[in-house]
Amino acid sequence: LPRRPENSGYTSEQSVHFASHGLPGPYIRDILSKNPGLDDPKATVFVHLGWKRLQWTFDFPGLSPATQRIPVMDGDRHLTRLEIAMKICSEIVRIMRSTKGQMPGVDPRWRLDKCNPKYLRLVALVFYASSWIPVLAVDPWA
Repeated sequence: LPRRPENSGYTSEQSVHFASHGLPGPYIRDILSKNPGLDDPKATVFVHLGWKRLQWTFDFPGLSPATQRIPVMDGDRHLTRLEIAMKICSEIVRIMRSTKGQMPGVDPRWRLDKCNPKYLRLVALVFYASSWIPVLAVDPWA
């Protein structure tokens, strides 16, 4: 999916990639299922940063950016790749389903009434400025 220019290009942190059975971009619906088949699901992908929470921004065509904070620790335990993915994916679905409308002029391919979150794929989390941005993809036939 297209992103705002400020959420594209060079990043200062290593991206967190998501794959399932070696293929990039598992479906959000699969991540939220009981058995998503996510590669390396138990990896603690943010442990090297030493953060207790992170800020992430949902950047979707025609919507105002939605910035949120989520914990990356549960007590003294770092959350796993799967736990982080599930938190972000559940919020993406919630935002997309609760949004009443998009800005005028959005490309018809990205209209919320045409872009079902179950067909979205989470490819990566990429850090820009002060926020992690989910990189999303959608199947061309969806």
